[in-house]
Amino acid sequence: MKTILWDFDGVILESMKVRDWGFKEIFKDYDQKLIDQLLAYHRKNGGLSRYVKIRYFFEELVGQPTTDEAVLGYAQKFSVLMR
Repeated sequence: MKTILWDFDGVILESMKVRDWGFKEIFKDYDQKLIDQLLAYHRKNGGLSRYVKIRYFFEELVGQPTTDEAVLGYAQKFSVLMR
């Protein structure tokens, strides 16, 4: 059996707007200004992992430390939305 994996995001399919929506959804209970700052960071750093962006949101924008478990939980919510 042969498996082929295509990573075509940004080449064939532009998903930045969908990802914007996903970040807005997982952080919808937070201040819109913080979400807007995250979206600006996300757009500027499109190639960074969602895990990095989620940690950035909490530690740099919200100003609170976070755990790997919390980051993983938000990343899983994001993944469900992206499906």
